Amino acid sequence: VTWVEHAEIIEEKPVHQIFNQYVNGGMVFGAQRWLATLERQCERVASLMARNISDLGAMQSPEARKNVMRLAQRMIRTFCMNISASKGQSWTAVSDHAEDTVRITTRKVTEPGQPNGTILTAASTTWLPFPHDQVFHLLKNECSRSQLEALSNGNSLQEVSHIANGSDPGNCISLLRIN
Repeated sequence: VTWVEHAEIIEEKPVHQIFNQYVNGGMVFGAQRWLATLERQCERVASLMARNISDLGAMQSPEARKNVMRLAQRMIRTFCMNISASKGQSWTAVSDHAEDTVRITTRKVTEPGQPNGTILTAASTTWLPFPHDQVFHLLKNECSRSQLEALSNGNSLQEVSHIANGSDPGNCISLLRIN
């Protein structure tokens, strides 16, 4: 990539106040953000195509590793598609209280290869008074993650497999098992 062009976007709906500092500060749509995203994507593709992986962990073969990486990518794509309002879906507040940030939206499944139906997505935002890297490490740490993971019912989580997904050790796919 030799050129990234900035464009001014006129929004019909104003950006939520929580995100104003990031959008107005250029952190969201800036060239640095775009290039970092492209770099991570290239590293992910290189990791997907790698044939010289010596430690497969719980993966039985390089093909199993590749399948888990593809599954993770589909899960991310589906998650992003479900929370994106780019397809004209609107978000509805669950409550009239200002402090309640829970919003819901629905969309019909139209992608080929997906079961017919409707997807209900609920989202909420919260402000954590910690640096982003500290929050990331809290979520990544096996020992503390069970405190945050509702699906584990307070049980510990064990990392069964760890697949590197780039040059940064934090860029990885972890296969977790609830003990």
